[in-house]
Amino acid sequence: MQLFIDSYGAYLGVKDEMFWVKPQHSTPQLVAVPKVKCIFLTRGVSVSTNAMRMAIENSIPMLLLDAIGKPIGQVWSGQFGSIATIRRNQAFFAESNKGIDWIKKIIEAKVLNQIQLLKYYEKEQKSINPYLLDLEIEYEKLRRKVIDFTLPKSEIKATLRGLEGFSGKCYFKALNFVLPKNWQFPTRSTRPAKDMFNCILNYMYGMLYSFVELSLMKAGVDPYVGVLHADQHRKPAMVFDIIECYRIYVDEACIALAQHELLSEQDFQRLDGGGMWLGNSGKPIVIQYFSKFLEAPVRGKKEKHKRTTQIDLDSFALATILKKYNHE
Repeated sequence: MQLFIDSYGAYLGVKDEMFWVKPQHSTPQLVAVPKVKCIFLTRGVSVSTNAMRMAIENSIPMLLLDAIGKPIGQVWSGQFGSIATIRRNQAFFAESNKGIDWIKKIIEAKVLNQIQLLKYYEKEQKSINPYLLDLEIEYEKLRRKVIDFTLPKSEIKATLRGLEGFSGKCYFKALNFVLPKNWQFPTRSTRPAKDMFNCILNYMYGMLYSFVELSLMKAGVDPYVGVLHADQHRKPAMVFDIIECYRIYVDEACIALAQHELLSEQDFQRLDGGGMWLGNSGKPIVIQYFSKFLEAPVRGKKEKHKRTTQIDLDSFALATILKKYNHE
């Protein structure tokens, strides 16, 4: 299980060799160590050093999240899950032609996932999505794009980012079409979100960043050395790269939340000057729903892996590529 502690004034400690979770205004509970895969903490939560130590000794990552659920730091043993050769090769791979080929496939997979999701809802809702064709055209442009490796890597990456960005605009227009009227939005918005759908989208993306970063670390891949996304101080560039394959998990979960009306306007906090955050009543609903969603099998796959397992399998597959990569 993923242990999320997100109520202000809550406390995480140790009792009887188990994690002891004490919310400020409700009954404490004990959680057995073997059940916990990861611990997520939000602002206003207190943690004992005994709880930190028990997490470290049992290889349980402890992540600190910001207001929209994105990880800002973590407590861990400082040891990657595999040999240093992977991370040495990763730096060369990030600037290689093979690295460019790899990230192009990642982007193609992302857009294809989006098309398949929209087609699923076309069939489900028995209606033609007028924006789907635009996305399919952009996918064909991307798929047929032949990389000219004589060009500077920066120029190649800028071209790929441009294709990805335009397909993203087409996608969100089409995605908006499948939503209930009260959940539709005029444009994609991030910090802060301008509407309810973008609000839960941003929060779940933040959760997803945590899962992907931990998965890479377990596999021995450095989350901070990416291919498409530029290396920036304290920015996990490889997470930004590989997460593109899994954004569809968030999109699908958010659509389901909206369609089943599991949240109302009272679950959001409006900000001065416009925008909104997910409120205290909404966070537990989103966290619980998305956590269960990630533990369910991937829809349509022949091999029925949990979504979290699929992320881990892909991280270890990338680690294998990096381990065998010959940069000479």
